[in-house]
Amino acid sequence: MFRQETGVTISSFLRRARMDRAAELLRAGDANVTEAAMTVGYSSLSHFSKVFAETFGCAVHTCMGGKRKSYSQGKLVDRPRSRMKSTAAATQKIVNLLLRLRAISVI
Repeated sequence: MFRQETGVTISSFLRRARMDRAAELLRAGDANVTEAAMTVGYSSLSHFSKVFAETFGCAVHTCMGGKRKSYSQGKLVDRPRSRMKSTAAATQKIVNLLLRLRAISVI
């Protein structure tokens, strides 16, 4: 049902949201790679690095250029978001879906 509404699976949506948040932290210089990984819920730095590379098309350290400053001035090579128009639109669809599920006592 979620996939029909958003065009992506719940796990894909959540993974993307976590990676976007990690990229924000890194871009702003608010966290190093380990801190960003832990903040978004990854206890394994190697798994975080793998998912980051799959999401943005480059390794964390490559995207960062070895420095936070050069990373924030550079651009991530972002992969297409499938059929999802925007995070805000997808979030609204999730809220609506959850409200409908609650109304029919599924959750």
